[in-house]
Amino acid sequence: MWDGQILICHLLATLFLPALQRLGIPHMRWHDLRHFYASVCASEGIDIHDVSVWFGHANVSITQSTYVHLFKRSAL
Repeated sequence: MWDGQILICHLLATLFLPALQRLGIPHMRWHDLRHFYASVCASEGIDIHDVSVWFGHANVSITQSTYVHLFKRSAL
């Protein structure tokens, strides 16, 4: 079992950015992945409250204010 700390700067420099380059994907920020994941969740009809928990937001209003344009009004 691995119990080490993940260093985001190391992850970005050694894995994420090189993978983007190999795949021919333009440079993006790590946060762009979160936004993409939220948009996939919204398109699949996943409840915004679940997304809020998965993203570690203190409350669902943070998720709503950040990603409200992705989720249908009925889900709010």
